Amino acid sequence: MSTIQSLGIGSGLKIDEIVSALVDAEKVPKEQSINRKEEITNAKISAYGEIKSRLSSFQTAAASLRSSSNFSQKEVTTSDASAFTATANSIAENANYTVSVNQLAQAQSLASGSFESVSDIIGTGTLTVKFGETTIETAPPSYNFAQDPSAPEQTITIDSSNNTLSSLKDHINNNEYGMSASIINDGNGYRLVLSAESGAKNSLQISVANDGDGVDGDNAGLSQLTMDNSAQFLTQNVAAQDASLSINGIPITSESNTVSNAVNGLTLELLSETTSPKSVKIESQTSQIKEQVTALVESYNEFISYTSELTAFSGSTGEASLLLGDPTVRTMVSQVRQTMFSQVSGVSSGLQALSNIGILSTQANGTLEFDEAKFDAALLESGDEFQALFATAGSTSDSNIQFVSGSSLTKEGSYDVKISQLATKGSFGGNPVLPDFGAGGSITINSDNDNFEIRLDGNSSGPITLAAGTYNSGAALASVIQNSINESSNLRSKGSKVTVTYDPAGNNFKFESSTYGSTSGVVFTNVDSNMALELGLFAGAGISGLNVEGTINGEIGTGSGQFLSINSGDAKGLKIGVLGGLASPGGANRGSVTFSRGIADNLDTLLDSFLKTDGGFLSTRLDGLDDSLARIEADREALTYTMKRFETRLLAQFNSIDSVVGQLNNLSSFLTNALATLPGAPKKD
Repeated sequence: MSTIQSLGIGSGLKIDEIVSALVDAEKVPKEQSINRKEEITNAKISAYGEIKSRLSSFQTAAASLRSSSNFSQKEVTTSDASAFTATANSIAENANYTVSVNQLAQAQSLASGSFESVSDIIGTGTLTVKFGETTIETAPPSYNFAQDPSAPEQTITIDSSNNTLSSLKDHINNNEYGMSASIINDGNGYRLVLSAESGAKNSLQISVANDGDGVDGDNAGLSQLTMDNSAQFLTQNVAAQDASLSINGIPITSESNTVSNAVNGLTLELLSETTSPKSVKIESQTSQIKEQVTALVESYNEFISYTSELTAFSGSTGEASLLLGDPTVRTMVSQVRQTMFSQVSGVSSGLQALSNIGILSTQANGTLEFDEAKFDAALLESGDEFQALFATAGSTSDSNIQFVSGSSLTKEGSYDVKISQLATKGSFGGNPVLPDFGAGGSITINSDNDNFEIRLDGNSSGPITLAAGTYNSGAALASVIQNSINESSNLRSKGSKVTVTYDPAGNNFKFESSTYGSTSGVVFTNVDSNMALELGLFAGAGISGLNVEGTINGEIGTGSGQFLSINSGDAKGLKIGVLGGLASPGGANRGSVTFSRGIADNLDTLLDSFLKTDGGFLSTRLDGLDDSLARIEADREALTYTMKRFETRLLAQFNSIDSVVGQLNNLSSFLTNALATLPGAPKKD
């Protein structure tokens, strides 16, 4: 460390060694103290990093249980997976069913004659495709077709751009004609195969007009695709049929092998016919919940065990662990334990705490014991109360009001609900139609009254064309209008749908949006020339929908369709759905909504306050330790500077003394020599 060298010429002393020893005697204790502080601080940073890791795992386990949807998952088992598969969503009730599959749904398959190449030209002209039920008999031969009035017919124009076997197939598949096409080589040539969706009412009738060969109805040119009452030049290889099944002995038919509307929340995928009834069992998915609760208990125990080691004191050795008495750790452990062992409000007295479901704090080290048998029994028997123990939960006293959600700002409690206005759907009522369907009238749809455009819920439909034909029923025409609107690609992409009905009393058509609220509306933006006169439909707006209005806990809510949200007060963040019931301008009393926070939800919120990077409990403590390291480094630099000055001062002092001693030695020699020259002084031999 010394930069000034001194040999002690004057005194003969080893000045460097003396100074170094004096500097070390001053520096070493202070340096050891700094090193110890640095070592302890780094150890604390490492320990807090490990605590953070364990808390992060703990929060992940808690977060998986805070959502009520986790507790509504369903598990479905079937006795024969080769006959059908089954899935269930959260609204399905736990139950057992027997299912028999008598017949699978299938789509009609029509095959053309044989062609030598996929590039062969079929012909040009127009194909008119209708959908309905087809009955074909071979003995005696007969063909009967009953059109489905709700399915709009399709017109396909065939010209030079799409008149080959291959290009016609692509044209059909690339457009929304309600059917599909394929080409099959049966060994004797290539055949065009046409089919629609499965179901008895989805078979095809195909008529040909303006055949390019000049002769309609012959088995040549485009006419060879004829399949109607005039001729059947296509071969029906597969007949369209509905699926036929029974659930608990009740007969059911379905156009598709996907049956989703027979049992609420249950979807069946039919695979094969059965010779005997097969069982379906729907039950709550308990295995996932148990895994999640087990993970919560394990992560809690890991956190408690680790912090216990860090804060322990050995009475036998008198040694204290690294974080003994640390206020941050003590606070976190205390708050976590308090949350874990707290009682949840809003649930039954028998299920208010973890101890009620077999999670017990009986271990000497503070960890939890998991009584699986007691837990399994509680999970099986307690239903919604079990859910409320962990997750955010809500309940209402009015069956027409549903709890939707709460937020981190919503306080637990029971709040009065008053509804002043129910949500409504946007609607449009047409004028009376020209004929009276009730009196035997009919409407013919043609080029003068078949085209219109609407704006549904703010979304434009684009041009809509009704299927031409004569309609003797207002209900049948209403169905055609509805399907034509709902098949608009513009509206489908936005999820907008409309319901169209015919009102015999008013002899008019009525339109109603599928959505509720102020954004819901039906507006006719353009109508054909005779549409107003003959169908009573005119360009203009109907009645816009209304949002629900009301209060919760006396706070005025914000309505969006059927949903009412609160943005202030104790109920802030609470959201309910109002499906119907009473409403009055002054606010009809609709009972109450009760909101509670489960243990997992409270834990997630607490742990987030510990772990968040901006102002979190742990980040603040770690920032403090980083500051301590910076101060320790500053102390080390200050000590180095001080010791250099101390060394310099000592060297200067010792060198000064050495110089004086040298001078005194020189003076001594001078005096000795001078005395020796005096008279009477002894003489040296």
